Amino acid sequence: MSLPSARILHLVMFLASLGASVQGAETELAWPLDLPTRFLTSGFMEYRPGRYHAGLDLKTRGETGFVVRAVANGSIVRVRATARAYGRAVYLQTPSGRTYVYAHLSRFNDTLRARIDQARSRSGRYRTELYFQPGEIPVERGEALALTGQSGTAGPHLHFEVRDPDQHPLNPQIEGFALPDTFAPVISSLHAVPMSPTATVGGIRGIMTTGEPGGGSLPDTLPPLAVSGPVAFTARVVEYVDIRGYRLEPETLTVALDGQEVYRAANSSFAFDQGNRSRLEWFDGFAPRERWLHRRPAVDVPGRSGAVWPLGPDGAGLSPGRHELVVRAVDHAGNVARVVVPLLVTGSSPAPQGWRPDSLQVPPAMPEGDLAGCRLNPFFATGIETAGWTPTTLDPLRNDPVLEAIVLWSKAVELPAAARTQAEFQNLDPIGPAGFYLATDWPLESAVPVEIPGSVGAEIPDMAQVFRWNGRRWSAVGDLLAAESGQWGFQLTSPGLYSVCRDTVPPRPVLPNGPDGGIAIGPGTLAAVPGITPPRWEIFPVEIVEQGTGIDPASIRATLDGKPLVVEPDLPRSRILAELPASTQPGPHVLTLELADWGGLAAACRIPVHCRP
Repeated sequence: MSLPSARILHLVMFLASLGASVQGAETELAWPLDLPTRFLTSGFMEYRPGRYHAGLDLKTRGETGFVVRAVANGSIVRVRATARAYGRAVYLQTPSGRTYVYAHLSRFNDTLRARIDQARSRSGRYRTELYFQPGEIPVERGEALALTGQSGTAGPHLHFEVRDPDQHPLNPQIEGFALPDTFAPVISSLHAVPMSPTATVGGIRGIMTTGEPGGGSLPDTLPPLAVSGPVAFTARVVEYVDIRGYRLEPETLTVALDGQEVYRAANSSFAFDQGNRSRLEWFDGFAPRERWLHRRPAVDVPGRSGAVWPLGPDGAGLSPGRHELVVRAVDHAGNVARVVVPLLVTGSSPAPQGWRPDSLQVPPAMPEGDLAGCRLNPFFATGIETAGWTPTTLDPLRNDPVLEAIVLWSKAVELPAAARTQAEFQNLDPIGPAGFYLATDWPLESAVPVEIPGSVGAEIPDMAQVFRWNGRRWSAVGDLLAAESGQWGFQLTSPGLYSVCRDTVPPRPVLPNGPDGGIAIGPGTLAAVPGITPPRWEIFPVEIVEQGTGIDPASIRATLDGKPLVVEPDLPRSRILAELPASTQPGPHVLTLELADWGGLAAACRIPVHCRP
């Protein structure tokens, strides 16, 4: 049979099986990673800023180069290679309609790499994304697809996803990729948070807490806690699956009030456009963040049920008398953690032993230098109105990009000394006013256009960008824009201190030492794997010093002996990785690099490369 005829036959058989069992799951699945040990570093639906984690992160012992295998028969429908996010990734679709995603890879198999190389020869760019028809690139269960790596992320691991036919992520541990687990989840701390200015907890108008976020489990039953008015609760709940002790999310979290379930969060699936609902399920005001133990109306994620039960039937809180709150966490193996919180709705009793005040800081009571760490009560603001803060109401009914109505507070501030010192170290020149932004809550659906206080009437300077101060260093967040009022503006995604800065120094390639001031490389050292040809020459890094706006990966251009060469932007490690073509002969060669940062400052260098036979 000719090759085209074989492909057509395979495609027909694939489509036929797809139509026959589109909703079913594979009955026999291979493990996606060639490693004798199986450990997780991250689990399904863990919190990420503004999104949920869509899969499992499988530990690769801090190394790269382990074989990634097809978990079932199917075909490759997509491959991508980007400088951030998923890095190198493979998408395997099976006859069930499901898609299995492998991300942060270091090397594709020969078939996929040939397709990528062809696309790059046309575009001259590293960033590549290709889609294929089902059956076009068939693979069999257990076939080597790629090698693990750390592309697009901070450290080596395999990110693995299971998606349904609608591309909604599913919990891999429920869908055939469970790991042994004999460890119960841990409920290590609780917070009781007044939802109105008159509500009290333990006899005070403030937040009370018990336990330690990094400590062991709370007692099975806590001492009774007296409350009055509406009082919400948060919990620090951690799931451990092995002796490595990585902190994951439990599969299910429930809350029962007086024997009736009032809240449930089952981590089984979600849609990517629901990722921003994560902002409504965790509260960042505590360190570390904790989960709310009620469901807010905008949280429409599958597996979530309940309401804002602490408000009671009329918004005034629970009825007077005694109540029992039961918080229960269950992992995929059925291990259970359970804490009982007796409540006494009177408000007249002091806090029992084991509970202590944990008030959130209110900005008017704080010196300006401490603003980087301040938060508001998540339900109401007190005192902030008279301290020079300007309120802006955001409401989804006005098509503002928020999930619920909030008041955003802003204020022009002077940069603290530590922020100025760090800006100088990062070669940044603060050239305009700084603004601090706070809200009682942060239910953003997307970035919010805001103005920078005190910038009216000024022209936008060349090469200026907006930076955010996190208390340790500055990070570029986006371009400076002109607002309708004439002030400077930008797209705000999180609370905190922002300033307009100009990056004053271009990126600086660090020239390696070696023969003639260049670099010497030998033959590639990767072990041969069937279907994955190792590189002929060592892949070598070129370090880039860039403290300001960051490297723009689209600006990178390279040549080898005058011919275009596509190199990999390894941005999490501030470097560029170069793999020389297999046709490169032993001896001296010249690599040239050109690149720029996001502010437009450019740099170039010439690196002698000696290939040792």
